[in-house]
Amino acid sequence: MSWFFALPNIFGILGPIISSILIPFVGFWPVFCISIVGLLISYLPLVSVNDRDLKIRLSFSSVIRRLIRNKTVFLFEFLENIIEESEWFWSIYVFLIIGSLTAPGIVGSCQAIGGSLFTLIIGHYVNKKGKQLIPLASLLLLVVFLLKIVSWTPLTAYIVTVAGSFMLSLFVVSYYSAIYRTVKSDDEEEFMVIREISTVAGRIVVFGAMFLLQQHLRYFFILPIFVTLLLLVLYRWRGSHLKS
Repeated sequence: MSWFFALPNIFGILGPIISSILIPFVGFWPVFCISIVGLLISYLPLVSVNDRDLKIRLSFSSVIRRLIRNKTVFLFEFLENIIEESEWFWSIYVFLIIGSLTAPGIVGSCQAIGGSLFTLIIGHYVNKKGKQLIPLASLLLLVVFLLKIVSWTPLTAYIVTVAGSFMLSLFVVSYYSAIYRTVKSDDEEEFMVIREISTVAGRIVVFGAMFLLQQHLRYFFILPIFVTLLLLVLYRWRGSHLKS
């Protein structure tokens, strides 16, 4: 699970770095062509994937039944997505604080590097104790979101970014470890499709809050604070539905 979350971030950092080194020496178009070839090659492993057992037939009634049967899990998914999408907004907010076009890139790199390293370091332990770590990770995220409200300088913004990437990695890996254990061998392919309903609903809430608070964006982080508290209450009340 830790490698699953860390590797995309690592490759996402290495790709632009390698390109920025090569372009001054060989030019843009050779690097662009290499990227296209690499993109095409990346699809080759999919040819050997057996998709005969991955066909999912959904109907409105079957989706409703699954939502009712796993209503607690889908509610967890809804709340978790709001928390995760709120972290995406942070890069934009830092740009508004610092006023530099390079700020979002630097912040994104800090988040990716910090999150990837921390994920790999604690990943093995979290894979075994995912469910038990959800409350701790949620409380640490609460502290980070509170700090984001009061961050006004570049230094504090970068420090909070690195700390936030650590805490979000701990939360996401422990959360998904518990979720995947819960839905394993229970038509998990169907679950992965239907969970997009919760994902989209969470994004609508996040973007709606951004729109309503566009004149007072600092207070946007009250939303993930409130949602994290709700997730803790739900975990305390219905956490037994998640498998360790």
